[in-house]
Amino acid sequence: MSAAEPRLVARRQSNALTQPLATIFTTPKPFSGHTGMIQRHAIRSWLRLAPAIEVLVGGDDPGVAEACDELGAVHLGALRRSPSGTPRLDDLFARAHERATGEVLIYANADILFFSDLIDVLGRLLAGEHHDFLAIGRRTDLDVTSPLTIDAPGWETSFVAEARRRGSLAPVVCKDYFAFPRHLYRELPEFLVGRGNWDNWMVHHAKTLSVPVVDLTASLFAVHQNHDYGHLKRGRLEAYVTGDEARHNERVGGGKHVVSGASADWELTAAGLRRRRGGDWSRFARDLPRFLGLLGSFLTRR
Repeated sequence: MSAAEPRLVARRQSNALTQPLATIFTTPKPFSGHTGMIQRHAIRSWLRLAPAIEVLVGGDDPGVAEACDELGAVHLGALRRSPSGTPRLDDLFARAHERATGEVLIYANADILFFSDLIDVLGRLLAGEHHDFLAIGRRTDLDVTSPLTIDAPGWETSFVAEARRRGSLAPVVCKDYFAFPRHLYRELPEFLVGRGNWDNWMVHHAKTLSVPVVDLTASLFAVHQNHDYGHLKRGRLEAYVTGDEARHNERVGGGKHVVSGASADWELTAAGLRRRRGGDWSRFARDLPRFLGLLGSFLTRR
């Protein structure tokens, strides 16, 4: 038994898992059309992991409160917004910390599908050698164009097999979820959701505090349901690079942190936690072709 495993055993004995292992929180876009469909998919995929997982949803865009009632998620209500109306992540994180009962908090974008391997991964993180951690991982991009039968028997097995076959692994710089013990990230700069640079700050900030950043890609399968950026005039380029709100995130976060915020220095494998070789620059360089391809897609696709 590792030095950290007694913490997990004691926790489970003390509350008999009456409180969730983790709390997933998010803030979605309006629930309409294709966006509404994939957001329902994501939230339903999280809720099916109850009681180990609870789900909190912030924001008051059209259909959000109704979707929470329909699906059974906890609605955190309206969030503070930028002058142009974009929800503020610092407010979402603060509300999640106030309301969450899970030992681990997970921010996830509202288009990400999780599966039952999440429970095993969380247990392994909590039983690991690090009391503090920030866990991230690469997603698998997949076109999902019709409703998923998430609650059907055997759905997960067949869908995951299909997603592994049809999907493509995103570049390392794409980060769609962050898992961390609840005492971390209680306060954030005034970041805006869905805009560039804040995700890099999350990783960079952990490293400045000597908090281990753990890559879950080898142990956790997460699917990103592809979508467009039609709500922005210049699509992803505006959202992540050239837009005023992307630049706002860069300013309040103290820079872009593209290299230091790109990758983890640890990884969770079947054999357990292990420290990764090389530094930030060498890991970034290994994924440079994918990164350049991503930048090229910003110019050609919405």
